[in-house]
Amino acid sequence: MTSSEGLKAFAEEWNRIASELLRVDPWDFRKSAPHGPHAAIDDLELGVMFHGVARRAAKNGGAICLGDLWEEWAEAKLEVHGRTFDDLRKLGAAENTAKRIKKEIHTGVKHLAHFKLFHIEAGNNYRLTEDGRRRLQEITGADALERTKEICDVV
Repeated sequence: MTSSEGLKAFAEEWNRIASELLRVDPWDFRKSAPHGPHAAIDDLELGVMFHGVARRAAKNGGAICLGDLWEEWAEAKLEVHGRTFDDLRKLGAAENTAKRIKKEIHTGVKHLAHFKLFHIEAGNNYRLTEDGRRRLQEITGADALERTKEICDVV
């Protein structure tokens, strides 16, 4: 399977899950266009975030702390640009990047919590819910894992 095929398979699986979540909790058309969790849930980047954070939480007994996650997340995002977090520290940009990454993760998990895939606990701790575990299994189960292997390895 090529990377493009893996990405397509992952996108199709996440879109199916997002569609099911929106059927259970649709937005109110009378108010305005979809916003917040309803607008974001079908975003592929949020799907990849769910997969990465949920997989990591599942390995830690279902819970994960933002403090344990953000720096690794930042390193992964910076790697694409040929940078490291230490490079940013030397440039004096580490603090702003840390705030941005932490906010990005927390906002994403808030969207996922709205659909009951995660529960946000005190101290920026996130707990994977039973529905979140089930959805993670749908994405990473034996048949799905074969279809999305390359994407899973990237995340």
